[in-house]
Amino acid sequence: MAKKSDEERLTKAKRVLVTPVEEAELTKLVANIAAELGTPVKLSHLQRACLRLLHHATPQILAVARAAELQRPPNRDHDAITDFEEYLAHLLLVAFKQAPHTL
Repeated sequence: MAKKSDEERLTKAKRVLVTPVEEAELTKLVANIAAELGTPVKLSHLQRACLRLLHHATPQILAVARAAELQRPPNRDHDAITDFEEYLAHLLLVAFKQAPHTL
């Protein structure tokens, strides 16, 4: 495998806040995937795989987003943020289904 150039090295961290329940579910999911694959898998591997999917489906994601009517609610409105994120998940699901099936 080719060595990454300095510009391509993994140097930037991105964070996301989750609830304790979400953390437990995510930890279990990662462990289950690793068990099914029969090889060690870390959350970062899955996150980077998700980034690849986002990049792969970018044209479809933007097309679906363009057709949507969505306004981000204020952070203090937790129920509305939950609905907003669920709508984004639906948007991504629709776009992924429209994307080419090969990476």
